[in-house]
Order: sequence, then C-alpha cells, then structure tokens
Amino acid sequence: MNNGLIQKTDELFQSLLHKELNSAGKDWEVEKLGLVFDRITDAILPTKHPEQKFNFIGLENIESNTSRLVNISPVQGKFIKSTKTRFKIGDVLYGKLRPYLNSFTRR
Repeated sequence: MNNGLIQKTDELFQSLLHKELNSAGKDWEVEKLGLVFDRITDAILPTKHPEQKFNFIGLENIESNTSRLVNISPVQGKFIKSTKTRFKIGDVLYGKLRPYLNSFTRR
C-alpha cells in the first residue's frame, strides 16, 4: 500500500509542478535533481570532535510552513549524535524529510 501511495503522490507532485512552471508563461523542462546537481557526500562525525562547535541545523531549527531558520546557534560536537553531511558556502540544500514541516496528528 505504501509504495502505491508514494507513486501516486509523486505523480501528483510532478503534475502540479509541471502546471505551475507552465503557468508562469514559460515552457520549463522538469528533470530529476540527480541529473542537474551533484550530490555532496562529504561526511563528518561530530562526536569525534566533542568540544568543537558546529553550525548545525536540525528540523527543530526550521519553521513550519515558511522554512525560515530559527534559534540557530553553534552546537558542540558531543551533542550531535550521528554522522552528518558537511556543507560549504554555495551548496544548495534539499531536505528529504518532512518537506512542508507540518505536524500530523492522529485521532
């Protein structure tokens, strides 16, 4: 069931994206991100540098619906528990999790 739902969601997203791009008066071509950008795989394990401060952005630092960064401050490596991708100035970031950052509740 999940695979079918994921497929239908992707088809809907592509359809809406295509509609929006074409409504701007231009005939845009839609490509997969992997064909247009190189994926950065430079990783770091902050716990190996427990006292060093990192500019770390977690989901809690991204405001729902606006994607604005909030409450950003350097974090010591000992508080960042897993391997992270290292980004540099000029990199384009693309979030894979919770793209709209809205909370879902079950009743």
